[in-house]
Amino acid sequence: MKTTLLATAFAVIGTPMLADGLSFGGEVETEYNMDAEKMTVILSPETRYEMGAATFTLSSDLSIYDSSAVDSWTATNLLEEGSRPDIDVTVEYVLQDGLTVYGETGWDIDAKDRKDVIVGVNFAF
Repeated sequence: MKTTLLATAFAVIGTPMLADGLSFGGEVETEYNMDAEKMTVILSPETRYEMGAATFTLSSDLSIYDSSAVDSWTATNLLEEGSRPDIDVTVEYVLQDGLTVYGETGWDIDAKDRKDVIVGVNFAF
């Protein structure tokens, strides 16, 4: 009973705090290669959480259609081993206008292995 009460309290009180700065979005990219006569459609959903000067992003590239594949509708194969998407994680921190430090990595679901960890600084002017 106490666990249910605590979970309810967190859901009622904590959700607005977590939701502030939380956003969901995505992008669909459709390409046609005229020389190779190949069409692809890639869906890239993204979840972003902003907290002060820090931004945490979780994203993935999902292959939806590939005209050169045996099964053109590749979205039906996303859960099969060898076709699973990678999960990408990025953290950015704005030091001042135009100056951002970042770190990024990911998880290869098929290989069950972490991708390279990359850190850097971006200066935009």
